[in-house]
Amino acid sequence: MQPKGKEVIDVVQLSGAPGERLMCTDKSGVKSPSDIKGKNMGVTDLGSGTDKLTQFIAHKGGLSTSDYQTVAVHAGATAIAALKQGSADCAMTTQPTVTALTTQKVADTVVDLATTEGAQKALGGAWPAAGLIGNASWVNAHKDATQRVVNALVATMHWISEHSAADIANKLPADYVNNSTITKDQYIAGLTTDKGQFLPDGIMPAGGPKTVLDMEKQLGLDTSKIDISKTFTNDYAQKANKDAGTKVTTTPAGSDG
Repeated sequence: MQPKGKEVIDVVQLSGAPGERLMCTDKSGVKSPSDIKGKNMGVTDLGSGTDKLTQFIAHKGGLSTSDYQTVAVHAGATAIAALKQGSADCAMTTQPTVTALTTQKVADTVVDLATTEGAQKALGGAWPAAGLIGNASWVNAHKDATQRVVNALVATMHWISEHSAADIANKLPADYVNNSTITKDQYIAGLTTDKGQFLPDGIMPAGGPKTVLDMEKQLGLDTSKIDISKTFTNDYAQKANKDAGTKVTTTPAGSDG
């Protein structure tokens, strides 16, 4: 947002990975990023976060956007149908679609971006995906309100960390975890596998901002005037953990990301 003259700041980080998986059919023959040349790559929408992640994965495989075709397949039933019908060879998607694709033997994981470890291996570092951002001017003028929101989110992330996927599923709407796409047992299995993407303490992980900045740079964004130190703060999450007596286990990013 800085290149557009807008100052926003991340005040609490919820995940250290995008939560996505690149799912490819056996017929596609895709086993690594370099194999996507000439393939139809499914994303939620053109220009979306999954589109950017696909571009970055392609770049890591030595390819550019001209080497493959991008297809909007959305998620859930439409993404599954696109892979079944062959209009897409691969799709960048999340749970519960991932488990549905695996269970139905439609596609398998080629690139794991659903865990912090997977993101580090595929992208070169932790990837701070889900987080709470706000206009910097509002945050600075409403520090008490910001702190209360961060306190609630940090407490939630600790609860998620300390409870099983089954416990979490039992708190969610029944039709979200058990529907025409997936059963509750399958949802629990998928969340168990990918639960590692969530950060227990709300801390921006060391190296995360640098990894995202590197992607933007490789995708052609002018990053020369970006001040990475103004894009996030760990102050609120650190205070939330201190006041609650909860442990910080994530290595915090410094001012240089």
